[in-house]
Amino acid sequence: MNLYQEGLEAYHRGDFSQAILLYKEALGFIEDNSNPGEKKKESLIHEKLGQAYFEIDLSAQALEHFNKSLEILNQLATNPEIEEKKLELRLLISDVKLFHSRYEGLLDELDNIALKALEVTTNKKDRISAKAFSNIGFLLFKKGKLQSALEYQTLARDKLISLDEKHPDLPKIYRRLGKLHSTMAKDEESIANMKKALEIISERYEPKHYEFITVMNDIGAWHYDNSQYQKAREILESNLELIRLYFSEPHSHYQVAYRYLGLIESFDGKLHHAYKYLTAAVENSKGVFGLNDPITNSCLESLAHLYLKDGEFKKAEEIILKTLDFNIKFYGEDHEQTAKSYNKLAWLFTNQ
Repeated sequence: MNLYQEGLEAYHRGDFSQAILLYKEALGFIEDNSNPGEKKKESLIHEKLGQAYFEIDLSAQALEHFNKSLEILNQLATNPEIEEKKLELRLLISDVKLFHSRYEGLLDELDNIALKALEVTTNKKDRISAKAFSNIGFLLFKKGKLQSALEYQTLARDKLISLDEKHPDLPKIYRRLGKLHSTMAKDEESIANMKKALEIISERYEPKHYEFITVMNDIGAWHYDNSQYQKAREILESNLELIRLYFSEPHSHYQVAYRYLGLIESFDGKLHHAYKYLTAAVENSKGVFGLNDPITNSCLESLAHLYLKDGEFKKAEEIILKTLDFNIKFYGEDHEQTAKSYNKLAWLFTNQ
């Protein structure tokens, strides 16, 4: 078995670090990178390296390899297969940007990718356009345009179902639909979509796989949001055991599990445990996304709420002022998130 194939197998069983080692070793066996066939192989290995790095939240390295893969393809003579692969790489790059809330100019880029995909004559065009539509929907969701987001995600879902009802790209779309419906207070539709994602994932992957852990975090969060705290605790604690077995901190999986477990402990009045979890959530988010990111900001807001509950007003004020400043710069003065920060600050000044 060649190194590339071994890397693929390691990736699909969720052993991303081993996949990275194997892919890097495979790169060393590229004999003549001036040969078009070898250049395609080199481009493919860089793409797979990017995907493996992205799974373990090393996004800078992921972008480096995706861009290298795209650079190599740009050196080859164009044909439908090459053009299709370029579109896929541009979508992978958009995934990284979405993950890190780099939204500037991305909507136009995704629109362009979708239109180009529809012009491609190969049989993968629906998959590419579906993923572009889903990313557009996700971006619209982040911008608060919920109905438009729903239309794009539904279009993406239907395109993939027309290819295969168990298509490997469908779980992400079902998860996005689940979060979207939850935000729109359509709780039954929300959990139904998350369970559909879990059904497909469970048939394809082992429980330790990134996709499985992601959707279980989503389901745990859904139970918390619907005040089913004991069920949420059971799911998230079980998922955290898996995360600790297969992923190192910092990682976005830890951020989600720690944050919601911290919120549950706070609700139960176990403030010592709540502090431990929420502080860890902040540190994991800072490690993955950086300090100036909406996810880190959200974790800080949860920690500030805990300080308010515990009567630690000075500590709460320090965090609230930071999150307010971020919300004004990122969302704008008139956004709902900014209004929530102002309300917390007003409550704090009234009650301390």
